[in-house]
Parts: sequence; structure tokens; C-alpha cells
Amino acid sequence: MSTQTMSTETMSTQTMSTQTMSEVERARTELAFTLDALEDKLNLPKRIRRRMARARARVRLLRDNNPAALAAVVVGVTAAVGAAAYFGVRAVQNR
Repeated sequence: MSTQTMSTETMSTQTMSTQTMSEVERARTELAFTLDALEDKLNLPKRIRRRMARARARVRLLRDNNPAALAAVVVGVTAAVGAAAYFGVRAVQNR
């Protein structure tokens, strides 16, 4: 075999090796992304913390922008909880 043929084969092998490595890296990146997405969906405590943080941020925003509306929400929630407790106790007592 001539030197030129060997160097062409070596370059071809290196090119294939580089392509294969880039495909492997891409597959690893995709796998890591998929595993992160699965963890986000399956990690319930993490999801709860994230939703609680969003709820706190919304309450802070409402408090800063419209304190009267926040007070109305608090009164409404308190009334709903009180009514539910009252009617729940009455239902149990009337059995």
C-alpha cells in the first residue's frame, strides 16, 4: 500500500472517529436532558417547593400592588374554611 493510501485511510478513520464521538456526545446530552426532565416530573417534593415559591411570589405581588384585594382574599378564605368546619361539625353531630 502506498503512503498516500494509508494517510487517506487514517484521515478517513479519524473523521469517522470524530463523527462518532460527536454523535456520542450529542446522545449523552440528550440523555442528560431526558433524565433531568424525568426527575422534575417524578420528584414530588421539588415540584411542591417550586409551586409554593410561585404562590408566595404571587401573594407578595398582590400585597404590594393591591393590599385591599389581598385582605379580601384572606377574609374569603377564612370564611370558607370556617363554614366548612361549621357544617362538617354539624353533620357529624346530627348522625
